[in-house]
Amino acid sequence: ISNGAVNGFVAGKSYKGYLQIAPQGVPVPARVLKELLYRQQNSIGGTVDCTMKLGGSEQTIKVNRVDVSASYQSNNQGNLIFVVAAKGSVQLPAEGSWSVVEVDKKTGDVIPVTNKLSVPVIRKGERNRANAQFIVPHDGVSKVAFPDALLNDVSSFAKRYGYVQNTSTQKVLFTDPKYDKNKPKELKTEAPLLADSYRLLNSKGPFPNTNNALQIENVADAITDIIPKGLAKTIKDFTVPPGKLLFDIIGKDKDALHMYIKYESKPGSPSVVDYVTNSNTADVNEKWKNEVSNMSIVVDMGPFKELLTITGDFKTKSSISPGFESGNAPQLKLCKELQPIYDILEFLANLDPTNPVDAVKKGLKIAMSNQADAWEYKFKAEKEIPLVKFPFDSINYNSPTTPLKLDAYFRIGCYFNQPIKIPNAIDELMPSAGAYLELGATLRVMCFSLGAATIYAVGKADVGLAADIKSGPVLYFKFGFGVELAVGLPVIGSVAVMYLVGVDMKLTTKDLTIGAFMYFRGRAEIFGGIVTVTIQIEAAGKIHKQLGGGPTDCIAVCTFALDISIFLIIDISFTETWEETRQIA
Repeated sequence: ISNGAVNGFVAGKSYKGYLQIAPQGVPVPARVLKELLYRQQNSIGGTVDCTMKLGGSEQTIKVNRVDVSASYQSNNQGNLIFVVAAKGSVQLPAEGSWSVVEVDKKTGDVIPVTNKLSVPVIRKGERNRANAQFIVPHDGVSKVAFPDALLNDVSSFAKRYGYVQNTSTQKVLFTDPKYDKNKPKELKTEAPLLADSYRLLNSKGPFPNTNNALQIENVADAITDIIPKGLAKTIKDFTVPPGKLLFDIIGKDKDALHMYIKYESKPGSPSVVDYVTNSNTADVNEKWKNEVSNMSIVVDMGPFKELLTITGDFKTKSSISPGFESGNAPQLKLCKELQPIYDILEFLANLDPTNPVDAVKKGLKIAMSNQADAWEYKFKAEKEIPLVKFPFDSINYNSPTTPLKLDAYFRIGCYFNQPIKIPNAIDELMPSAGAYLELGATLRVMCFSLGAATIYAVGKADVGLAADIKSGPVLYFKFGFGVELAVGLPVIGSVAVMYLVGVDMKLTTKDLTIGAFMYFRGRAEIFGGIVTVTIQIEAAGKIHKQLGGGPTDCIAVCTFALDISIFLIIDISFTETWEETRQIA
């Protein structure tokens, strides 16, 4: 076109079309037109640059192309139809990180839009060539949909579009958006689907498989209000139905590691979902929020059922970081075998006057992360009671006349996509998913005392249990028994010498390590602890066997440690380990 505009064509633009040479006066058959379209990737059209209201509403689409493509009507013997579509990017609210996705209704898969966010807007209706009157009446409904979805149900063509709102650690999906010109303030979709923080754990895409999502409204067609600056919708007090109360994150029942969600805090108290989005609110802190109350994350590991249960109200909104709100702190519950141990250590730790008030009760840490543009979700929850020394003050603890002394610690946790290192006992784990438990104690009981000298019977135990989807289950334990001689001298100070013998073992699905050790520890305090000298020596012999017919190694290990401390002047700490390995079978 070189001069002016002709019938809508613009000067200076280049257009492509087909010229029918023969037969003259005979319309092109539908099958021929389809073939012509398919030679152009089933699209003939041109670029435009405009903004269009969707269904006459306040929501708009920035149109960059108008084209024609061949479709079909499966319920009419595969009758060919030709669909005109305006294509572009839907203008969605900035608040809450909205985006457009493709949904496969048969498989449930959700993927990003493949053609650079250019989505078609279509509607039913067919005009007569002669008088431009509708042969098939226009129903007033515009859809953001594939042309093949215009006259076909899901059984014939399963692909649909959807809107996803990414609220940090939770996502909501609205599928099959439609706009009715008779109701310009309403966006109609299928019932919204929620992917909470735990359903996102196994998702590497913009949204999990829809079969794993939670429907949060009991309607066939959901209505979202279209407002001048975006969208607004409120779902209050939606109770999770009975058939959806359990959701497996990792493994199944009776697996070595089973991590799952209970949408209830206790039987008869199911979770309740509150969802709000409002792009037009004047309060920037209330643009959106997403809350799920009374939910529990549960871990079964090995023989321990419900080893770890964390219950609380998960909340996230535009003004706060996602997590369990401080006003309703999460509760930790352990299995019946571990709960008494935990209660005793918690009681002792809270008695320590040097600890902050309720330091142990606040020790449950939950960390999670997910960004609007990153689909890899991370989660970690851990509870730790650090080393508890009883008696609490160093004078009584080191006194040779104290009848009982206790050192103990406790760690438990679960994680997903987190690199975790189990201290002392279990090797570092690669970023993965799993759970761990570690506890240990050293107990000294007075057996005989004569003046300033006391003999203690000493028992030491460390146990570690972990399960991981990459490294498998791991069991570690170390037991030792021995004696300690403690002598206290007036003014000068105190001296203690400990001697232990014991066994340790580490068992995984790939190898077994078992051995024996001897442990010596000498400690001297002078002038009330102003000068302290500690010497530790541990020697161990181990047999390492790779399961499944692998080699067997003999391992000798010796560790020497020295610590010298002079109050406010010198602090010297030195550790050296020697290890030798020889294959014996």
